[in-house]
Amino acid sequence: TPKAPPVGGTTVQPAVATSGWALEHVDGAIPLPGGKNEMLVGRPDPATGAVPEVNLLNLDTARTISRRHARLFVQGAGLSLREEPGVGNGTWVNGERLQAGQQIALKAGDSLRFGAVELHLVQI
Repeated sequence: TPKAPPVGGTTVQPAVATSGWALEHVDGAIPLPGGKNEMLVGRPDPATGAVPEVNLLNLDTARTISRRHARLFVQGAGLSLREEPGVGNGTWVNGERLQAGQQIALKAGDSLRFGAVELHLVQI
């Protein structure tokens, strides 16, 4: 027998905590997880099973993103970005390449590039 629809006709999805920020790509937005002061940006490491908080694997068809590419830091209501050591294909903010270890404050609307993957930082 078919199940009756939920009361009111809609199903409520559990809320996922976000930081209030997202990385926007032509294929959609990636909300940055809430409750974290630091987030690794990269792709999964099959050897260790580690998965970064900001997993860009599905956007990186050319495999230009390192497993441990960069880190995003929550600082009050803002964010900053630091490239990790040993990144081969670079990290750019508004067209300027970051040096490994360099940390830069970010603002809504900033253009970010990890390897060949271009994104925009937006507040949600």
